[in-house]
Amino acid sequence: MGRRKSIGFGADFKRYDPHLWDAIPLFRPNETRKIERGGESVSVKLGKRPLHRAWTTKRYDSSKVIERCVADSRNMGIRPRPDQMIIDIDPRHGGDEGFAELCETLGANFDYKQYGGVLTGSGGRHLYMTKPAAIELLDTIEGYPGVEFKGTGRQCLAAGCVHPETGKPYTFLKNHPDINVLRPAPKALLRLIRREPRPLSWSKGGGHVKPHRLAMSLAGLDPEKFRAHEDWLQLMMACHHATGGAGRQEFVEWSIGDPEYADAAKEISLRWDSLHAKYNAGVKVGTLNRHLARAGRLDLLLPTCSAADAFADSPIPFKPEPQWSADALQYFAERFIDDEVA
Repeated sequence: MGRRKSIGFGADFKRYDPHLWDAIPLFRPNETRKIERGGESVSVKLGKRPLHRAWTTKRYDSSKVIERCVADSRNMGIRPRPDQMIIDIDPRHGGDEGFAELCETLGANFDYKQYGGVLTGSGGRHLYMTKPAAIELLDTIEGYPGVEFKGTGRQCLAAGCVHPETGKPYTFLKNHPDINVLRPAPKALLRLIRREPRPLSWSKGGGHVKPHRLAMSLAGLDPEKFRAHEDWLQLMMACHHATGGAGRQEFVEWSIGDPEYADAAKEISLRWDSLHAKYNAGVKVGTLNRHLARAGRLDLLLPTCSAADAFADSPIPFKPEPQWSADALQYFAERFIDDEVA
C-alpha cells in the first residue's frame, strides 16, 4: 500500500466529520517525559497518549479539538462512540498473521476493503465500522494475535498523526471508502468478539461498577505503592470483577502512572485480557476497598454489589433510581480525576 503525500502536519484531521467522530487531543509526536527507573533517568515517549487523564469520559468539542491539534502540531485521537468500533491491526505483535486468520474465520462475510481506515506509522491498519450500541466488545481474543477491537473507552491515532517512534505519518488507506462513510460490522464478527454478560457462576458483586467510577476510586491510590506483583495482580482482579471486565483502559491508565511502568501499557492490557476466561470469582471489589481504606480515602469506596443484588431478598420490589445525566457524570469525572498536562 502506498502512502499519500502529506500536505502538512494534521492536514488529514480536517477530513474527519466533527459531527460523526469524537476527537481527543494527544501529546505532540516528539514529546517525552523524564522518569527515574532503577536509579537512572529514562525518557518515555508520550506521542500516543491522551492529554487528559479523564479522556474516557471527558466531553470534547471535536471541531475545537481538530483546530487545536492542527495549530499546536499535536497528535489527535479518535475515541469510538458506543455505536462505533475500530479494528487495530499491529504487525509488530503478529497482527498481519492474526488478521489473515480472522478473515479466514469470517470468510465471505467480511470484505475488509469495504471499510474506511488508516495506515499507521508502523505499518499497521485501523478499520472503522459501526456496531449496535448495546454490544460490548472483548479487546482481544485468543488465536488472533496483534488484533485488537476498540470500542467505548479506547482510542486510536487519527490519519494526520506522526508515529512517535518511527516518525512516519498516519494516512488514510487507499482504495477504501471515505472515513466518514461507515458500514456495519459483520454479524459473524460481532458474535466472535462480543463480551457476554457475566455468567451466573459469578458471585454477587461483580460487573456493577461503571468504568468512570472505577477511575475516580483508583485516583485515590498511588500506583507506585503497588510494585509488588501480588498486590498489583490482586488489585487488577478486583477491578476486573467490579467492572465486569469493562474497566480495562481505566486500570491501564492508572498503572502506567507509576514511572517504573510508564511504557508498559501494552503488557498491562494483555494481562487484563487474560482474566476474561477466569472471572476472578475469588477476588472482589472488597480488595480495592481495603486499599482505599488504608489510604484514608473512605470517600472513594465502591459498593460491593449492585442495588438490585442488595435488595434481592427484600419483599419490597427494587426500583432503580434514574440514571445520572451525562453532564453530572462529566462534572464528577473532571472534579476527581481530570488533570491537564501542559
